[in-house]
Amino acid sequence: MVTEHRAAANDPDAEPLHDAGAATEQSGDVGRASRWFAGAPRAPRDRRPTDAVLLGLSALILLLVWAFARPASTDLRVLESFADSTWFGSWIWQALLTLLMMWAALLITVAIACGRWHLVRDQAAAAIASAAGAVVVGLTVGSAADATDALMPWSADGATYPGLVLAVTTAVVTVTAPQVVAPVRRIGRALVIAGAVAAVATGITGPWGSLTGVALGWVTAAVVHLIAGSPGGRLTLAEVGRALTEIGVDARDLRYVAMNERGQLLVAGASSDGAELLVRVYGRDAWDSQFVTTVGTSLWYRDREPSARLSRLGQVQHEAFATLLAERSGVPVQPIVAAGLAGDRDALLVVRADSSPFTNMSAGDVPDVLVAGYWAAVARLHEIGLSHGSLRPSALVVRSDGTAALADLSQARISPSPFLRAADNAALLIATALVLGPDRAVAASAAALGGEQLVEVLPLLQPGLLARTTRKQVRDHGLDIGALRTMASEAAGVEAPKLAQLRRLSLGKVLTVVVVVLLAYVIVGAISGIGLDNLIAELSAAIPGWVIAAILVTPLVQVGSAMSTIGASPRPLRFLPVLALQYAIQFMGLVVPSVAARVALIVRFFQRAGLPSTTAVTVGAIDGASGIVTQAIMLVVLAATGLVSLTLPSGGLEIDLPLALIALGLVAAIGIAWAIPPVRRFLRARFAETHESLQVLHSPKNLALMLVGNVVAQTLLAVVLWLSLRAFGQELPLTELILIQCVVALFAGLMPVPGGIGVAEAALTAALVAAGIEEATALSTALVFRIATFYLPPAYGGPALGWLRRRGDV
Repeated sequence: MVTEHRAAANDPDAEPLHDAGAATEQSGDVGRASRWFAGAPRAPRDRRPTDAVLLGLSALILLLVWAFARPASTDLRVLESFADSTWFGSWIWQALLTLLMMWAALLITVAIACGRWHLVRDQAAAAIASAAGAVVVGLTVGSAADATDALMPWSADGATYPGLVLAVTTAVVTVTAPQVVAPVRRIGRALVIAGAVAAVATGITGPWGSLTGVALGWVTAAVVHLIAGSPGGRLTLAEVGRALTEIGVDARDLRYVAMNERGQLLVAGASSDGAELLVRVYGRDAWDSQFVTTVGTSLWYRDREPSARLSRLGQVQHEAFATLLAERSGVPVQPIVAAGLAGDRDALLVVRADSSPFTNMSAGDVPDVLVAGYWAAVARLHEIGLSHGSLRPSALVVRSDGTAALADLSQARISPSPFLRAADNAALLIATALVLGPDRAVAASAAALGGEQLVEVLPLLQPGLLARTTRKQVRDHGLDIGALRTMASEAAGVEAPKLAQLRRLSLGKVLTVVVVVLLAYVIVGAISGIGLDNLIAELSAAIPGWVIAAILVTPLVQVGSAMSTIGASPRPLRFLPVLALQYAIQFMGLVVPSVAARVALIVRFFQRAGLPSTTAVTVGAIDGASGIVTQAIMLVVLAATGLVSLTLPSGGLEIDLPLALIALGLVAAIGIAWAIPPVRRFLRARFAETHESLQVLHSPKNLALMLVGNVVAQTLLAVVLWLSLRAFGQELPLTELILIQCVVALFAGLMPVPGGIGVAEAALTAALVAAGIEEATALSTALVFRIATFYLPPAYGGPALGWLRRRGDV
């Protein structure tokens, strides 16, 4: 039987789990007898990323509806236009809405009947909070519904905003979802969608009221889950035993080991002949596994290659295929015992686990031949066209005969790129260094790889590239990754890669920025002919709600910028660190207003991601150029479609003579340098390094990421400008504001002024005045816009930079 420490080796951070539902099943209690629920009544609860994502998206929907729509009046106009339609008010729609209400009531009734009082508490809290939220939102627009509208929506006197019945029923259905089986969950989602349409078709509420009601239900359910936690639909041990029997495995002495990843359950046991088994379960009812395998992998760990492992069975089939191929080719792995889908519900993979974790050994007990065995196993894996993809310390095991073996090929990749092979080697070097120490680990890697392959590993020895569990072990063991990289460089006979130096923040730089900002605003005000008194009076008249909305929407701009940066990178990047990089760039752009400081930050980030310095510079240049190109494309599209009018200056194109002379001088200098052999060899080496980064320009996916990301960023900036303008009671079409934003951004980018301080404000004021806004209002709008998008973002950019430093990403 697998011992506790052996099982835990599959995830060093994981804690042993207890079978919360064992007693229930044995006693014959209701448990899952109704087959409605996906776990034991007292299953462990956790705060899950799905709820945070749902809360963020729902809050964004509410904010955008509140900011852009006049929901109550718009809904009335829409319903009036539908009044003469034959399908409007049909009994079918009333039946669908009634069915949604009955479904919510049924979920509460079943929870009470099964004694799931924690769920009943959550349902009541979500229902009450959503109803209160709907009343509060309705009061803000003067269209609040009373409590009877939730029970008898057709008794309401006309349409209400928002849809109270939708808010309450959606909250109940959503808060119950993690605790019910997948079919019940899907029925609830379908009924919420049908009910949202039916609410509009019956005239109870309009489109905006329906959308707001559903979003309110999501918000309250997510808040309840984040406060009280929610179970993940984990199978009981009895259910795991039945599933193993279905796929032909006679297992005994089952017990929980850990959640290897959210949604992946590890269970240890023994076969009928006493062999130790490890079972990985991808449960149908694991609430987070659906999120992790579909959205999480592609969002937080973005890769250029699409993943086909989008289902439970697909994940098991992939790992089984990789493990069987490796075993057949002579790679020492944990042999597959069985794999399959039990009852069209849960996918299982069973491996023979008669081994102990390498991390349990002390350095003095590890023979050199064992370490050489790990390097030989990885080399053989690469020879047969596979990469491991997850060579954490827990993936190294020692078989009963004392030989090395690899475990957990769930992240294996077929036909891996040189980067993925080098990443495996870097991960193995760090994993062995945690046990052996840097000296023996580097010596073993040099003996196995040789100097050339070891050089390829050096850029990947970065803390930011480590998995979460490995990073924790590195921190706990006090392993210095920088020192390890230096030792590996010496063993390879090359100089350690140098990282770009970051500019440090000083009091003098801060004072300089303050003086520059004050002078810029004095000059802008003087040029505009607006007195300080008029400007202060105009700013004091701003509506606080719109200003706050502009400030809250601004952080979303960097989501688009992060998408563009990921598209510009030739290697996979994690989304969250890239998003933090965008916030950190805003911090550096204000407190250290120089191009060199921002470039150094970007280059250092990509160096930490394993890119050579030249490639890192090229990626930054591609990312920046994609923004300029996207702005130009948006201008052309707006002009070509006639959405706005572009007035170009007459007189044709004039070429500035000094600029032309500078360009000719640069061409001549490059030609002369190319004629000198040492310089030519240096330039060829640098061009070779940039070749990889330029490959993204041939990838439709990367080009689409850059284009879509920049379009999202520019559109959201125009949204912030619209909110800033609304703060002063003025309004312009969004297309015109997109045009203004793109023109001002291009103009400010060409000016040799760090951050466009003063230049952007003046250009924005002039553009708004040209669009028909009064000068005082235009300047005030420009100031609010710049405060929201340039001067306030460093408040969260500073913590983002600190987080990147702690992770070792910069």
